[in-house]
Amino acid sequence: MKELSQHKHTKRILLISVISLFVMILIARFFMLPNFELARPTNVPLSYAIKDPAWLNILSRLLDSLFVSLLVTLGVALCLSYIELPKSEKKFEIIEAFALPQLFSQERENALFWYFSGGTGSYTRPVTIPTLSEMAKRGNRHISIKLQIMDPSDLSLCEKYAFYRNSLRSAANNTSGWSPNYVKLQILATIILCVIYKSNNNLIEIDVRLKNNFSTLRIDLGSTGAIITKEDPKEPALVCRQDSFLYRTYIEELNQTFKQNKLLLLPDNFRYDLTKLNVDQIINITDALSL
Repeated sequence: MKELSQHKHTKRILLISVISLFVMILIARFFMLPNFELARPTNVPLSYAIKDPAWLNILSRLLDSLFVSLLVTLGVALCLSYIELPKSEKKFEIIEAFALPQLFSQERENALFWYFSGGTGSYTRPVTIPTLSEMAKRGNRHISIKLQIMDPSDLSLCEKYAFYRNSLRSAANNTSGWSPNYVKLQILATIILCVIYKSNNNLIEIDVRLKNNFSTLRIDLGSTGAIITKEDPKEPALVCRQDSFLYRTYIEELNQTFKQNKLLLLPDNFRYDLTKLNVDQIINITDALSL
């Protein structure tokens, strides 16, 4: 119940289900069952009056008991959800895929830094970086972003990654198909976006390192926790809290690999508008990056 109450999607489903059940019981008890009750003459003593069928009395009592039991159970569950172990005290937990968007949103809310290590940055590009940039402006705070993605110039690596992605269940959802060239374009799109956001927002610092290998895991690590996911978006995630041993292990791992991977110097003089980006501007950025 505690986990259900923490996620908007499941909480909405639970609330709708409980209300629907309450309504069904009320309709059956007070609007449907009375139609089966036998008429009682007013001038006949109660002891001689015609009695309702036994099944009607049983069903009425059953619905009454069900209504009260449901009400009591819901109240007890809500009470237990507040006295249960607080989420902040749980060192790590498994989060189902449907709850990940809300989890990422909560972790980004107060982030002062964000580390990412993965393949192409296909989620980091459209969601994480734009959101962190907007939060930096809205909160007038500096946010450091460090990305570790694959080297787009390593065609052998792009080919191996494409082969791996095509082997996954999620490959059926990608209408473009995973090819070495598609992988390369995904990485370049992430790098170009980093350049534009870094150029347009002085409150965010973006550093990119290029890897000569890829992992089946993606690590997103913020100020309050680390989220470990797989390439398949339907798989659950492992969440490690800030004061846990696993969190300290992952942040040390990211710091060490960040030093070892190839540095990509991002220029900050390309203040282009992403909504009006054209081919010539993209070529200017890739030329400046020697990509």
